[in-house]
Amino acid sequence: MREDPEAKLAEMLAQWASFMKWHPNYEKWLAGRIRQEDYQKARINNLLDVIGDLSRKRILDLGCGMGGLAVALRREGFDVVPLDFNIDYCRITKLRGQRYVLDINPINAMGESLPLKSELFDAITLFDVLEHVQRPAYVLRELYRVLKPGGSVFATVINRYAFRDPHYHLRLINWVPKGIAEWYIKQRKRSKSLVPCEDKQKLSEMNYFGFDEFKGLARRAGFVIKDVACLQINQPSLIRNTRLRKCTQILKSVRLSGLAYLFFRSLSRTYASSFEFILYKSGEDKPLTQAT
Repeated sequence: MREDPEAKLAEMLAQWASFMKWHPNYEKWLAGRIRQEDYQKARINNLLDVIGDLSRKRILDLGCGMGGLAVALRREGFDVVPLDFNIDYCRITKLRGQRYVLDINPINAMGESLPLKSELFDAITLFDVLEHVQRPAYVLRELYRVLKPGGSVFATVINRYAFRDPHYHLRLINWVPKGIAEWYIKQRKRSKSLVPCEDKQKLSEMNYFGFDEFKGLARRAGFVIKDVACLQINQPSLIRNTRLRKCTQILKSVRLSGLAYLFFRSLSRTYASSFEFILYKSGEDKPLTQAT
């Protein structure tokens, strides 16, 4: 009997999402993951606002995960190549594409060693990826290599000093020694150690960065770097935090006061769970040092 793609997709998603069963709205959250591609409009608009027109450009979705963004981009007619180190995520992405009769074949590879030609892509998305890789510096150098001159990378980077950790959804655990934080994670039953999957990174095994620390890393890879928080000063539509976006009057006052830059920079360095950066390859810059 031929396997039902929808049933297989739901089965695989449920397995990989099982570590989130502590979530107070787990069933609703899981349903959202199953239809993940239907909730990417804001992210796509954000991507287009920051990077520009991508209609005739080739995009690499590095660390495509479960394929929500890649499939949504393909549904919109964009030329996107998904890539992920996790073979199951590649299978999930392919199954998700089959819903729309899309022939999507994600590349299964490590970001540190991409099986791709140099200067192949106009844009690269790197969302929720760098914290999981083994060698972030190598990944950035590979991105620089496969990106065309004039191209851009839209990257998210976890804030080392995040008030609320974006993976475990716990406050202040990044402000205490990792041993104490991991003990607390286990006490709250949010550890991935019991998940029936390979992705079992501990907090201490992930890559979180300080603001200036990551900027230095990106510059050594050859990139010109721009903090998206700075772009938000004049383009509030780029703000993805729904609570902050609702405070339009406050934002207006901040902008008029001339303190907007200080406000957004302070927010991104302290409270924010992650940074958003645009990494540009100007065509003139070269990597400054070897990756370490």
